[in-house]
Amino acid sequence: MKTNTLADQLLAFYQYIQNYKFRLPRNIRPIQPYEQLVWKNLEAFFQSYYADQKPRTLVIGINPGRKGAGVTGIPFTDSIRLKEIIHPFTQEDMYEPSADFFYKPIAAYGGARKFYSNFLISSVSPVGFIHKNSLGNWINYNYYDSKELFKRCTPFIKKSMSKILQMPVNREVAICLGKGKNFKHLSELNHKFNWFDQIIPIEHPRYILQYKRKEVDHYIQKYLALYQSIKN
Repeated sequence: MKTNTLADQLLAFYQYIQNYKFRLPRNIRPIQPYEQLVWKNLEAFFQSYYADQKPRTLVIGINPGRKGAGVTGIPFTDSIRLKEIIHPFTQEDMYEPSADFFYKPIAAYGGARKFYSNFLISSVSPVGFIHKNSLGNWINYNYYDSKELFKRCTPFIKKSMSKILQMPVNREVAICLGKGKNFKHLSELNHKFNWFDQIIPIEHPRYILQYKRKEVDHYIQKYLALYQSIKN
């Protein structure tokens, strides 16, 4: 009898978000990059790191961005990082600063193999968004950047989290990337739907790189200490 591993469950979940139909405000589009090559990335990544039934603790970001998960399909993992942890990988190199930072405490923790044996990266909204600005350019847009977008994607957020929590996931504690709006919205949703006993926020990589770049080493150690404190 075939074992239903976490990898199997994640692939089924990504099929769900690949096919989800959004009704979004004008000038906002979803990022659903799951064409054939990206799907191969997901299969290789999940089968490499999640082909078991061991519980993981969720690390919850905001939503995928254009140059990270918007290219690779994998949260906080640009194509440069993915090439380092999954072989072969043939996409053109795409640098994303948050991914660069994110993998530094992972390296300090003991590397991708040890990290992903204990943690699962997701987002409040597992689908990202882009917005057409006044110059006609499509830029990253967060699920909470407008009340209308948040209202329209809340049913998707609720259903997505419900599906994730059917997997072997730690319900006692989750980590929230972002101590501001992401933590505020996630906390409100958690209070309403009772997903986790505790949510621990930590500064988002983008905030660190934008406002605290001189203190990067401090935040690497802060991430590392948090990861080491979590017991599944």
